[in-house]
Amino acid sequence: MSEWLTRIRLPQVAFYPELAGDYFKYASDELTHTYGDIEMAFLYYTMSSNVDKVNDYGAWIVNLYYRAHLYVPLLQIGQKVVDIAGVHTNEEVFNNMGLACTRFGRYDEALTWLTKFMIAARMQENKAKEAHALNAISQVYYHKHDFNSALVWLEKCRQLAKQHKLLENEGIAHTNIG
Repeated sequence: MSEWLTRIRLPQVAFYPELAGDYFKYASDELTHTYGDIEMAFLYYTMSSNVDKVNDYGAWIVNLYYRAHLYVPLLQIGQKVVDIAGVHTNEEVFNNMGLACTRFGRYDEALTWLTKFMIAARMQENKAKEAHALNAISQVYYHKHDFNSALVWLEKCRQLAKQHKLLENEGIAHTNIG
């Protein structure tokens, strides 16, 4: 078979993973709305090593998967985003990975991801996301039965929310303290 293929001298066909990713993203967005096409688009984006597309689409997927309670594929895709985007990883990837790890009882890993989320929020000077990170970290400590640390982190959340008039975050902090 390989000799036959060599003799007929087919022209080389170029394959562009990024364009394949765009195709599957279009199919998912406009035609099929299936997880299979979403994951194929992401796979081809990772093959293209286009950091922006991997990061943006990966963040969108992990948000979707968190809302759908698909935590295992969320963690797999999130890790691929982190591997490719590195320090430029979208902060929502860190957040959702931390929340998913919390659901699985992997509290130390959750703290790592949520701390990265908090640092990214601080670097962007996004006080609402920072307050969200502080609250999520306090919840992890609560699940670890380290109630003193949980209260310390929750108080940091409450103070930040109060200082920047983030009423929703402050209300959540007060509810969790109770």
